[in-house]
Amino acid sequence: MATGSPSSQLLILPGDPEFDEVLGQTLTPGWKDYAARNNEVYFVADEAGLLRPVNARELDEYLEGGEYDQRLEQIGDTEDNGIVFDDEAGLIYAFE
Repeated sequence: MATGSPSSQLLILPGDPEFDEVLGQTLTPGWKDYAARNNEVYFVADEAGLLRPVNARELDEYLEGGEYDQRLEQIGDTEDNGIVFDDEAGLIYAFE
């Protein structure tokens, strides 16, 4: 486990109170290249919690294919998050 104040730490390891917070804010290497090749870029969390870039089709697959629900289970989020899927209108996701 890392010791010292957050500003003096070089490494934040699993078990450190800041680990999950930092992990959720870190984008995977190469995301800028992916964004340059795609008109729309979204970020989804993989099974390890790392954010990865996806296009609109991949986002749809992530949300409706069960991977999103698996991630919610993994992190213990069982509350209704208010996401609405509008299949007739295409890829529209909103919060109620």
